[in-house]
Amino acid sequence: MAITDNFQTRLPATIMKLQRSTTFRAELLKEAQMMAFRLSVLALFALSGVQASAGVIVNGDFSDSTPLAGFTATGTIAGEPAGGFAQLETDGSPLRTLEQTFVIPVGATSLSFDYQFSTEAILGSPPSGPDSFAASLITTIDGEFLDLFVVDLLGAIPDPSDGIESITGALPISVSLDPGVTIPGFSGFASGTTSGGRVTLSFPTTVLGEESTLYFDLLDNDGLAFSSIAAIDNVTVSSASGVIPEPTSFAVWGLLMMTNSMRRRRKTAA
Repeated sequence: MAITDNFQTRLPATIMKLQRSTTFRAELLKEAQMMAFRLSVLALFALSGVQASAGVIVNGDFSDSTPLAGFTATGTIAGEPAGGFAQLETDGSPLRTLEQTFVIPVGATSLSFDYQFSTEAILGSPPSGPDSFAASLITTIDGEFLDLFVVDLLGAIPDPSDGIESITGALPISVSLDPGVTIPGFSGFASGTTSGGRVTLSFPTTVLGEESTLYFDLLDNDGLAFSSIAAIDNVTVSSASGVIPEPTSFAVWGLLMMTNSMRRRRKTAA
C-alpha cells in the first residue's frame, strides 16, 4: 500500500478534525465547570479499589457480548460482524463516527489499532472527492489535537498534519503504519480499492494523565456515487511493560459511561 503525501488527500478529513478541535477549545470554560464531577468520579475509582489508570480502552477488541460496548456511535454503524470488529458504512450522509473517552495513563507509551478500508471508487472515478477514513485524538481540558491518520483510495497517510501543524493547529506527534496487518473476517468490495494496516501513535508527554477522546471518522465525500466501509479492531493503549488492560470492574466501566453521558447532555443543553 502506497503512502502518499498529497495535501488534497489530507484536506477534507483534516478540516473536519480541525473544526472539532476548535469547538473543544471554545468549551474550555464549560469543561472547567465539570472538574468537580470528574474529581468525584476519581474518588469513586479510589473507593472501588481500582486505579483510575486501569480504565483505558473498554472493549478494544470488540469481543463484548453487547455490540460496541464502551463506544459511542453516530450515523450508520454496521456494528460488530461475526469476526469481532467494528464496522462503519457510508450512506450519503457526510460523517459517521465511533468514539470513546478515556484517561491516558501517566505510564502509557503508545496507542494502536488495526483498520481496513474499502471503497468502490478507483483512481479517476470520484466526481467530487474520494471517501476517506480518519482517526484523531483530542484532549478534554485543553483541546490538544492529535491528527493520527487518514486513508482513501490514494493510500494512507499517518500523521496527515505533519509539516502543516501551524495551519491545522495539531500537536506534533510520531505515528507509524504497518501495512502488513489485516483484520480477519473483513470483506471489502470485489472491485474498487481496499487497504489496511496497524496504526501506532507514540504518546507525547504533554497528554499523559489527561482525559481524551479517540475518534474514528468515515467521511462520505462523494455522496451516493460510491460506497465505502471501514473496520476497526484491537484498539489498545500500551506501556513499556505491555498492553494496559481495560477495566475489570463493571462498576468502573459504568463510571466512565456516566462521565460521557454527562458530557453529551451538557453539549446538548448548550
